[in-house]
Amino acid sequence: MWSNTTSHSVKKLYTDNGGEYITLKLQSFLKEQEFINETITLHIHQQNGYAEQLNCILLEKMQLMQIEAYLLDS
Repeated sequence: MWSNTTSHSVKKLYTDNGGEYITLKLQSFLKEQEFINETITLHIHQQNGYAEQLNCILLEKMQLMQIEAYLLDS
C-alpha cells in the first residue's frame, strides 16, 4: 500500500472512463497495490460537481491548517 507522510493509505482511485486509465498495465498495478478503481460517467455534471465541491472543501481546510500553523509558530 502507498501512504503519505500522515501514514494514511490510499484505498480508492476515482477516474473517468477515459482510455488513459483503463489500460491493462494500470489495472494490474492497481490490483497489486490493493486499490479500488471507481470510474465516473463522462459528461455527468452531478458527479463532476461533487468532485469539484470536495476539492474546494479540502483546499479550504488545507489553507486554514496552514494559517493556524503559522499563527501557532509565531
